Amino acid sequence: MSEALCVALLVSGQPQAFVGPASPTSIPQAASLSEETAALLSQELVAAHQAYRTGDHEASYESYQQLAEHSIAHQQLPNASFFYERCLQVSEEHAWTEGQAAAHTNLGMLAEQLGHLQDAEVHYEQHLALASTQQAQEAHGAELSAAFVNVMKVYQKRARTLAEAGDGEASLEALHKWIRAAEHSGDQGALAQAHMQMGLAYQQQGEHSEAVKSLQEYIQLCLHLDHIQAEAQAFCALADCQQLLGNLEGAVQSLQAFLLKSRHHDAQGEAYACCNLGVLYYRQRQYDEALTYFERFFEAARALKDQHVLDVARVNLGTVADSDLQTLLLWKNVRMPFKEQAPVTLSVS
Repeated sequence: MSEALCVALLVSGQPQAFVGPASPTSIPQAASLSEETAALLSQELVAAHQAYRTGDHEASYESYQQLAEHSIAHQQLPNASFFYERCLQVSEEHAWTEGQAAAHTNLGMLAEQLGHLQDAEVHYEQHLALASTQQAQEAHGAELSAAFVNVMKVYQKRARTLAEAGDGEASLEALHKWIRAAEHSGDQGALAQAHMQMGLAYQQQGEHSEAVKSLQEYIQLCLHLDHIQAEAQAFCALADCQQLLGNLEGAVQSLQAFLLKSRHHDAQGEAYACCNLGVLYYRQRQYDEALTYFERFFEAARALKDQHVLDVARVNLGTVADSDLQTLLLWKNVRMPFKEQAPVTLSVS
């Protein structure tokens, strides 16, 4: 079909359309174009070239944009990227900021769809820079907000993808970018989420002191946000890090603070907190306090109807059951074999 397209351009009297980056021989999927698409392509390439020669950059841009949109509609994303690149080139040559911003946004979205997150990041950052300049000159609040949303979204995706690939250092770098963008945008919800992910990333890499800082920052931001379930994970991750740093008192305070704040709104978080509070008190030989929290853990586990959690609750309750006859009877009723062992901690999901 690329041959037919070339013939159509020659017949139209526009041999110049073969010259430059938008020539039909440069289009990624030119060979697989349908007749309908080839006809539209011939028409719009001629229109774009004529407009470009006469200095009408907006008309030239519009023709390339129509070709890009048509390519997207027909699932030809490489072609769409090719034409949006041409849009960007035309707008840059004429210092047309609005056109550049739109082209960078579209190229970023396409790169994101294609899984090219680093390319998407570059285009979204360019869009943000342009939107920030426009904001300084005119009232473009919506444009700037959209730019921040896109760039923060791609930072978050890159951080997750890099972490999954085992590149912890690059993942942390993406998270730092996310935090800086959230700070500049004024989006407290995004800033809290970024600090949360940063804390968990540091925890995963064993950098517990840095994890504590980020998680505490997240919890502080949550004073003005409704993040009950995520707070459970933050408090519990914070308690884990504090334990590993030898700060058992801080770990107890973190878990108790969560229980006070959640007030039975997060059953899973409550189960985790009660379980690990019981373990902490048990390790400090404060058996009465341990028993109190293991009983609460057992009730929370029954409400969750999660077999694994319930098994852990039974084992822990059985560990301290011999100190209290009522608890011993309860433990006997669930028919779990008694074993002399330390209580089991529960990992937050």
